[in-house]
Amino acid sequence: MNKYILPHLYLFLGIALFLMISQDIYFYEALTYYLSIILIIIGIIMFITLFLKSKKR
Repeated sequence: MNKYILPHLYLFLGIALFLMISQDIYFYEALTYYLSIILIIIGIIMFITLFLKSKKR
């Protein structure tokens, strides 16, 4: 998979999960909330590392 697609995928899935749980209250609300936050953080970290690697070259 392209290294630029994966961070977008993590951010999209995290934001989509966050928006889904903001609409309804489920039994696993806390689990999906933390999962969405973790996915968003992973995506942001991947963007930062890709930016720093491209800046270093």
